[in-house]
Amino acid sequence: MVRHWFKDNGEGEPAAEAHVCGPEHAGGFAKGSLGKKVIGPSQRREMAENAVARRGASIAVACRALGVSETCYSYGPKLRAENEEIADLLVGLTDARKTWGFGLCFLHLRNVKGHPWNHKRVYLRIPRKMGAYST
Repeated sequence: MVRHWFKDNGEGEPAAEAHVCGPEHAGGFAKGSLGKKVIGPSQRREMAENAVARRGASIAVACRALGVSETCYSYGPKLRAENEEIADLLVGLTDARKTWGFGLCFLHLRNVKGHPWNHKRVYLRIPRKMGAYST
């Protein structure tokens, strides 16, 4: 005879069980857990920086101990001044060339002016901060 994990109600159908794992696992989380991460990646990065600066640990050891990649440790966000420069250039272009859309503005900045900015940075980040897209 094969034993199944479910109980048979006598009609060949499995009977429904209210709490298979017991009441302590009813919510899907461990007992006393709120279901949130205790420490986020940016906080772990700050802790790694603190360990390197104050304790004299190497970057590799601090990153491994705190679960941070060395790439994340050395990451530096883009400069706000550069974002403002992109915004100013876009405003100037759209004022001077009313019929130009994003494609022509981006190509002008990239090919004529020689700026190395990615289209995602110009299109998604800058105009949204300027309030160009309203949803």
